[in-house]
Amino acid sequence: MSKQVITQPIAFPAQHQEEQPGLEWPMNPRPIFDYPGYIGSGRLRDQVALITGGDSCIGRAVAAAFAKEGANLSIAAKQGIRVNAVAPGPAWTPLTVSTYPPEEVKFWGTNITMGRAAQPFEIAPAYVYLAANDSVYVTGQVLHVNGGKIRYT
Repeated sequence: MSKQVITQPIAFPAQHQEEQPGLEWPMNPRPIFDYPGYIGSGRLRDQVALITGGDSCIGRAVAAAFAKEGANLSIAAKQGIRVNAVAPGPAWTPLTVSTYPPEEVKFWGTNITMGRAAQPFEIAPAYVYLAANDSVYVTGQVLHVNGGKIRYT
């Protein structure tokens, strides 16, 4: 089986949206939230996943990845949960074009080690890891999925 590759843009056309968190449909190019090459393996079967922050397009990508892994998606909180977080670096989302001026959007993510902004589907596997039994002993942690950009603030 050959691996499917999605070509990632290095830079984006200058653009801006006035209202936050922004809308996906007018973005050029549109964020890629689902990677067809990501084949679930049942890592989240019979688990309930609580997803917040779906307005950033990253939440949408996480929901797609969780569904492929067999999770039941929910908005009802439960007791006895592990609490972790993902801190994404520059990502191509509607929030980007509604927060930054067009000239900054044009070069979004080009100043980091990876040389480009992430697509939402590239961040979603970090959430799958934190939700799966692979991370059963992980709690109170933040995974930095940032393309090599380190902030000291």
